[in-house]
Amino acid sequence: MTQNSKLKVRHLQFLECDGIGEDRGFHFKKKRRRDAPKVKDQSELPMPEELFLKYGNSPKQYANSGKRDSNILREALIRNGVDPEKGPGNILEFGCANARVLRWFCDWAYHGEAWGVDLNSPMVFWCHQNLSPPFHFAVSTTAPNLFFEDRFFSLVFCMSIFTHIDDLYLSWLAELRRVTKPGGFVYITVHDENTHRIQAEQNAPNLAKRTETTAYQEFLEQDSDFCSCGRDWKSLISFRREYLVDVLSSFFEVVEVVEGAMAGSQTAFLLRRL
Repeated sequence: MTQNSKLKVRHLQFLECDGIGEDRGFHFKKKRRRDAPKVKDQSELPMPEELFLKYGNSPKQYANSGKRDSNILREALIRNGVDPEKGPGNILEFGCANARVLRWFCDWAYHGEAWGVDLNSPMVFWCHQNLSPPFHFAVSTTAPNLFFEDRFFSLVFCMSIFTHIDDLYLSWLAELRRVTKPGGFVYITVHDENTHRIQAEQNAPNLAKRTETTAYQEFLEQDSDFCSCGRDWKSLISFRREYLVDVLSSFFEVVEVVEGAMAGSQTAFLLRRL
């Protein structure tokens, strides 16, 4: 697909899913966005019930985890010149699930287009029904090719997504750079050697899964740059920080490195497209 044939997201028709289920199927109906009341903050948005993933076992825990992760991102952006009232402009959460973090940017969503994309179609359809407006959503694929036009977003953020991308992490970095405008920000969280230290102290279950593999043992013992435990979307990926900074510098300016930024153990990189 050429650059000129990319869909312009502001011209897309916004749709709502009216039924989800393995046997029921689903259909779409037009959604009258102009008639919807303006949502002032995330407390006015509904909470998912059965789709909590691993981020808490109650609505309160789920909400608090999203608030914590969003605040760390928000504070890093404000430190680097983003208007605290209006935000950066157009926003994309890459790998949004059911918008655990994106929902905390209601105040910024009305100063630009705020999008979430994810592989998990039931979660995306739930977001269509319940969180739009103020947000927009689309189902993505594992292929590093988003349907957005070049340089559309001022902020792209990925919470614990590059912790699961193995072969195509370089291609996805290039794709995220493509959809980010010059001067815009990209924010990713990863597993690195600091993650290993924190999770070892916490005796975290995810660390146990990795340490049982030969690949991760060799990653630790041989001072390797990259490790993939598993070979599908559930892969657990680890980077050597020095290596990752070098890789990221080929695509972006590395603005900040924030430790403990996601789930208390992942390391975040705030990047700027030059």
